[in-house]
Amino acid sequence: MAAVAAAVILATMGFAIGFKVAEPAVPSDDSVDVGFLQDMVDHHDQAVVMSAYMMRPDSGADSTVRTTSFEIVMQQRYEIGLMHAWLRDWGYDLGETDRLVMGWMGMEPVPLSEMHGMQSESQMQSLEDARGREADEKFLDMMIDHHQGAVDMGDFVKKHAAEEKVRSFGERVARIQRSEILELKALQRRLGLPVS
Repeated sequence: MAAVAAAVILATMGFAIGFKVAEPAVPSDDSVDVGFLQDMVDHHDQAVVMSAYMMRPDSGADSTVRTTSFEIVMQQRYEIGLMHAWLRDWGYDLGETDRLVMGWMGMEPVPLSEMHGMQSESQMQSLEDARGREADEKFLDMMIDHHQGAVDMGDFVKKHAAEEKVRSFGERVARIQRSEILELKALQRRLGLPVS
């Protein structure tokens, strides 16, 4: 009877040890994975705001630009939700807006406003105030620059993130936004606007 009890105890301990070993590791707060997700949430959030300006009833934006803006909002809001969920699962918040960013790329950390592709307050105000063809031109030019910043970040992450799902996500971000840059430039040409 004692032998059976000992075997049960050993089996239980083995299961517990195996379960603990199999438990996924949580990336550290200074990891590429966490830094990228926190920074990209803010990056995507600005793209959503820019696109929302074009979707206003009084924007006077070209109908194709409005449709493109809607697609950007839908795509990036979905990705924001995904990134937020991963961060929450690991026990992390989205990050304070006054934090320094981009350190995870091995560069000197910078304020959020200086993240790759982020548009300045004055640019955002100019876009918010613009109407019609001027709004189309500003939006397309700014969004191309904004997307290029995300491409740079995604390219880095697909090579350096520890988590496979984050590497895959970085590749997806870079691929989709490269494709959208081509579409935005094609739209600039169709509307007779300067091509970025």
